[in-house]
Amino acid sequence: AGAAAPPHITGKLPGVKPPVPTARGVAFSAWLDPGDCAAIDLAIEALRQRGEAFERVARTRQGAFVSIEGRAVGESAVLRVRDVSADRAALARGEERYRKLAEEFATLRALLDTAPLPIWMRDASGRLVWVNRFYARAVEATDEADALRRGAELLESATRDAVLRARSAGQAFTGRVPAVVGTARRILDVIDTPSTHGSAGLAVDVTDLEAMRNYLGRQTDAHARTLDQLATAVAIFDKDRRLTFYNASFRSLWQLDPAFLDDKPTAGELLDRLRAQRTLEEHADIRAWKNRL
Repeated sequence: AGAAAPPHITGKLPGVKPPVPTARGVAFSAWLDPGDCAAIDLAIEALRQRGEAFERVARTRQGAFVSIEGRAVGESAVLRVRDVSADRAALARGEERYRKLAEEFATLRALLDTAPLPIWMRDASGRLVWVNRFYARAVEATDEADALRRGAELLESATRDAVLRARSAGQAFTGRVPAVVGTARRILDVIDTPSTHGSAGLAVDVTDLEAMRNYLGRQTDAHARTLDQLATAVAIFDKDRRLTFYNASFRSLWQLDPAFLDDKPTAGELLDRLRAQRTLEEHADIRAWKNRL
C-alpha cells in the first residue's frame, strides 16, 4: 500500500525459491533471471507510481517459469505471481511437434509440387485451394496461382459430378475417365479422397497403357479368329489347368456344350465330362489314369 510501503507477501510457489522482501518491494535480482529483472522492476515502479497494469512471463534462477501480473486495486498495488513451468513445458512440446509437422508438410508439399502428374486439393465447398505445377500446365495456366484464380478444372463436368456424389457419400472416387490435358485428349485414372475439411485427388495418364491394351486385345481377337478357322482342335489351359480358349474344331470334335466350355472348366472336369458322355474309353483306375495324363 502506498508508493513507499514495504510489501506484504502471502503464499508460496512449490519448487520456487520465495521472493525476498525489501524496504520498498521485492529483490528480484536475487530471485529472477538477470535478463528479466530490469523489465520487471520498471513495470512495478510504473504500477506503484501511476497504477499501470502489466503481465509478463519471466524465468527464475532455478530455471522455472513464472507469470507476474500487476494490477492496481483501490489504493494498493497487487502483484500476483504464478508458476507456469508446466504450461511452458507443454507449450515447448507443442512448438516442437508443430515444427516437425511443418517440416514434414513442407517436404511432402515439395514432393507433390514436383510430381509428374496433376494433383489438387479442394475445400469443403468443392473449390480448388491448391494445385501442383503439373496441374497448372495441364489446364494451360501460367502458374498455380493463375489456375486457382480462374478455378481451372481438369476433369470434365460429368466426372466432377461423379466425384461429388462419391464425396457426399463419404467415399473415395476411383475411375478411368477422359480429359483434355493441355491440348490433347487423354485417358486418366483418377483418385479423389474426401476428408473432414474437403478432398484431395490426383490423376495418372494411362493413355499409352490403354492404347497398348486395346492393341493387344485386337491381336488376341485376331489370333482367336485364326485358330477358330483351323480344322485341328485347339484348347489352351492356364497355369491352374483351366480352359481359357477353345476353337470350333475342339468343340465339334468332342460334341461339348459351349456353355460348359465358356465356364472355364479344369482339365480334370473336362475329362470327367468326356467320360460321362462315354466319349473316352473306360479305365480300371480312372484316378491314376487322369493323374498320369
